[in-house]
Amino acid sequence: MHISADSFRARFKEDEAVREDPDVQTAIRGIEEVDEKLQRINKAREDILADRTLNEAAKKAEFVKYVQKADNKISNKISQVSSIVDRRTAELNKVINQEISDEAGSSRYSSEVRSHVASLPHASDRISFVKKLVDSGEYTSVSSILGAPSFLSGLDEKHKKTLLDYYREKRFSKQIRISKAMERIGQSMLDKTTMTTKFRKSIEDKGTLKDLEAQKRRIEAMAN
Repeated sequence: MHISADSFRARFKEDEAVREDPDVQTAIRGIEEVDEKLQRINKAREDILADRTLNEAAKKAEFVKYVQKADNKISNKISQVSSIVDRRTAELNKVINQEISDEAGSSRYSSEVRSHVASLPHASDRISFVKKLVDSGEYTSVSSILGAPSFLSGLDEKHKKTLLDYYREKRFSKQIRISKAMERIGQSMLDKTTMTTKFRKSIEDKGTLKDLEAQKRRIEAMAN
């Protein structure tokens, strides 16, 4: 599905973190440039088709020349934006999915925190306690619980995974939103690649420029 640069700006308007991200801004400008070039190709096709001074072969030849020149610029811009998306997505995912176990012993009270959680009477109590720590931004304490073996806090693996997901969604909310924005932009680039491929295919269907020029000369010779 084709999504314009303005559509992306409207979608991210209320999210300052995404809207002001330099890589998101650069990628959206890239989308804008690609859209403008694709629009020029469509306009050129309409103008060439409407030109009554050209015969059919000449029209095809003119369109082929125009698209061949524009195609390289579009492909290069799509490649540039895709590289930005891939690089930034990899950086964000590295932060989002970093091992929480690296911080498990960063608090001087790590063992006490885990013992307290383990002493709570029910699994629901333990889950509720950890979620409250996450909500209050006590990430060091959360790391000491979720970064250590589950049995030390009386959690089973299923509950630990649920809490890890909750922790990441809260702690890395900004990074996750930017990552999702990058994924959408990346998909838009794939869609635009498909569009340029269709233009390229339409050229191949019409024959090579050399063949079209030869056909054009033959028709002009016959007319004379």
